[in-house]
Amino acid sequence: MQRARLRTVTIVTSSFLATIVCAHRLLPETLVNSNRTSPDGKWKVAWHCDDKASFDACTITLSRQTDGRVVFHHSTFPRYIRAVWNRNSTKYLLLDAPDNANTFLWLFRTQNGDAVIEKVDYEAISAEIEGSRPEARAGDPHSPTRSGIEKITWNSDSKVSLAIVYHNVAVSVRIDTSTPSRPRIRVVS
Repeated sequence: MQRARLRTVTIVTSSFLATIVCAHRLLPETLVNSNRTSPDGKWKVAWHCDDKASFDACTITLSRQTDGRVVFHHSTFPRYIRAVWNRNSTKYLLLDAPDNANTFLWLFRTQNGDAVIEKVDYEAISAEIEGSRPEARAGDPHSPTRSGIEKITWNSDSKVSLAIVYHNVAVSVRIDTSTPSRPRIRVVS
């Protein structure tokens, strides 16, 4: 009986470890490796996740196509990365959501071969959501924010929409990026 239990524990433990080791291989290819070239072909955003490295195994870069110069580099966990260019290649929104409680957004402004990088304040987006949609507030103010950006859509060259699930409430947020370093955030539903 003791030997059977030990064998069961060994098999369960081995299966669990194999699942952890192989979990990265189960990720969709678009998360593991992806390249997003700007519509004008001058810029490239790429991410690569190495399944042989530690959990902090993804590298995201923004580089110029002409000379390959990297203007942005970020390391993260392989969970959810999304990137969307506007139509005229002047702005690019990058989403990195490495876990269920953290969301990072960067706005890249490109002009004449240069890029300006702005971090978009997700806490400001959260405050707008909670101010406009009280039902989206967490019951416990000390609990972490649970949100996920489901879709990013550029409506024009300077206005972007985010479809967000915020504490299980569907919310639509519009961000006007026309003024550098001062995005205007508005909850529309």
